[in-house]
Amino acid sequence: MANANRQTNRTGRTQTIAVVLMQTLIDLEKMTKTGKNEPYKEQTPQAENNTGSMNVQNWAKYAFGIFMVIIYIGMGYLMFVNFFGWTDDYTWARYSLGSLFVLYGFWRAYRQIKIAR
Repeated sequence: MANANRQTNRTGRTQTIAVVLMQTLIDLEKMTKTGKNEPYKEQTPQAENNTGSMNVQNWAKYAFGIFMVIIYIGMGYLMFVNFFGWTDDYTWARYSLGSLFVLYGFWRAYRQIKIAR
């Protein structure tokens, strides 16, 4: 009985993996046909009529992205000026983290500008 139960679980997992693999292959085929990096999604009439909320959603994502850019560059600045009062033993860590925060903030700003276009 236990052996038959194990066999059923293996068959179910194999079928699930096969379904996921087929869906991935279908998505890849659609991406090559459309020339986009994301799977093709057909527009439904309901999605076309709902443009107001999509604009609000896109605006919220954009505003959050800009907010995070300010946070990261600000954290880098605070690390450089030793706002948190770290001892001299950790100067190398302050400068490393400050540089990392500033570089990542600029990277996010670049991506944000790229998305906005």
